Amino acid sequence: MERPRPERRFQDRPLPGLEGIQRLNLTPEQRQQLAALRAKNLEDGRLIQDRQALKEATEQLRTLMAGDGSAAEIRRQHQIIQELRQRLAERRLETMLAVREILTPQQRQELESLRRERFRRPTPPPTP
Repeated sequence: MERPRPERRFQDRPLPGLEGIQRLNLTPEQRQQLAALRAKNLEDGRLIQDRQALKEATEQLRTLMAGDGSAAEIRRQHQIIQELRQRLAERRLETMLAVREILTPQQRQELESLRRERFRRPTPPPTP
């Protein structure tokens, strides 16, 4: 059985950090601009490649740590992971900046409220 191409898995997902964007009352033009941004990111392919490379590099580091990898090899592998994480973070920022240009100031504030709501930790009940 043929495995789905990685791009397909990401096609229907919202852009990172924009999971609640459907609740922002976007105009048709904004929807089209966001769809074009998503398509551009998918066509680029580097995001998917870097995510896969990070996954593989992390597994390699685990193998080195569990095995008999030298300290130099482990440091080198850790550096590779840090560079991949940095590239992914930079792409995330560039995407967020592009989205920011599409949204109105009010929509930006609403999106930030949705993000905060999403990541809010439930408060534990008071101890007796």
